[in-house]
Amino acid sequence: MIERACREDPLQRPADASEILEALGRRARLSERLAAPAQLVGRESEIAQFQAWLSAVRQPAGAPRVLSVSGESGMGVSRLVQELLWRVQLEAPVLRAHATDTAAVGRLLSVAALRLQLISSVSGVLAVLQSLLEREEPLLLFVEDYERLEPSERQLLFALARLLGNAGPVALVVSGQAPLPGIACQRLDVGPLSVAATRSWLRGLLSEERLLALQQETGGSPARLEAALRGEFETGKFRAPRDSGDRGRHVISALSSMARDCLAQLSVLGGELTPDVEFYTWAELAPLLSASLIAREGDRVRVTREATAAIERGALDATTLERAHLAAGQWRLTSEAAGREPCLHLALAIAHFARGADVPRAEALYDELRPELLAAAAVCAKPLLALATLTRGAERLLALSELLLNGGLPRAALNAASRAVRQKVAHAQRVRATVLATDALVRLGRPARAELLLGRLLASQGLAAA
Repeated sequence: MIERACREDPLQRPADASEILEALGRRARLSERLAAPAQLVGRESEIAQFQAWLSAVRQPAGAPRVLSVSGESGMGVSRLVQELLWRVQLEAPVLRAHATDTAAVGRLLSVAALRLQLISSVSGVLAVLQSLLEREEPLLLFVEDYERLEPSERQLLFALARLLGNAGPVALVVSGQAPLPGIACQRLDVGPLSVAATRSWLRGLLSEERLLALQQETGGSPARLEAALRGEFETGKFRAPRDSGDRGRHVISALSSMARDCLAQLSVLGGELTPDVEFYTWAELAPLLSASLIAREGDRVRVTREATAAIERGALDATTLERAHLAAGQWRLTSEAAGREPCLHLALAIAHFARGADVPRAEALYDELRPELLAAAAVCAKPLLALATLTRGAERLLALSELLLNGGLPRAALNAASRAVRQKVAHAQRVRATVLATDALVRLGRPARAELLLGRLLASQGLAAA
């Protein structure tokens, strides 16, 4: 076995660790042998459709430059998109963004166009696209889980998809539970696995009768199949879980305290990180990987949808999450990555301290950095929503209202200004709050309400005649 493992030709080496363990006499548990196969099964048709679309895109014109990959939750859309991304990376430059990334679409376009300034408007998308269309080599952009994008980012994505048309070197792959609405694009629908695909997955480890029962219970959903095959057998019979979130809560509750803290940390950091570079080592993440609460994607790991759903339903207690936020805030302040985007990391640190029940520290840090954060409102507004929701000082609320307004969040700015004016404030602060609220209302498409509010302010000062 050592001689085989050291052979020069990779094809003559053991395929994976399970082959070595089998040669050494260790027989894998049934749940291990039934877990999701490393090689994607049952998606040959979808991959063929993708390859056909990719071939058409390589032509100068004629094929839609947008591919919408869609399927219901649990149908394996993310796994399929990952497979497509791996395949196309061997042939062309690829950039990827996920809905949970900060300023996902704007940052993706900025990186594609090699620009330092974040793209935050439709006009910015148009300018970037004009420069990208001058490329000689093709470029593929992947955006995952588009329904989970912030409204402003979704607007940028839809603008990009409409502008791409049927020509040019830039192509876009968008995944979600539903096809892109109102956009001319190539569709790739991801449905349940066939019985033949499930049979290939199980590799003869279950009888045909039990296989068919499994197929009927899960409806061919890969997520339900995998959850069921990881040990959900009672008295020799298969029992499919009704809700993968229930299983996630059960698995998380069985973790050690250290592993739960690790999962909480991953969750508050946005659901993904690069081990050995950010916060944790691969060894520290091993319990979460073995429990399928996180999944490996190249050199990064991401919290699975099942684990995310369980956390949203209270699988981690508030104290654990608050502790994780405090640790994340401290890490944001000292991380080497903060040097690349200092204002964003500082805003994220403030958000972590606020959510970690240390609002005074968040307020002090914000007060110290207020001018720098205001100058970078486009990237800092969203993280600072947490502080705007929890702080009480009128002057600070007004400053946050101005920042949120400049950062493109008029509704949040209106809420902050309204909270400030409800407090006992000086006349000058009331005027400032009214002006901010009026500006926010105009941006929200409510000019009549803004005019009424401004009229009340003038009347209160005896200037109505003017």
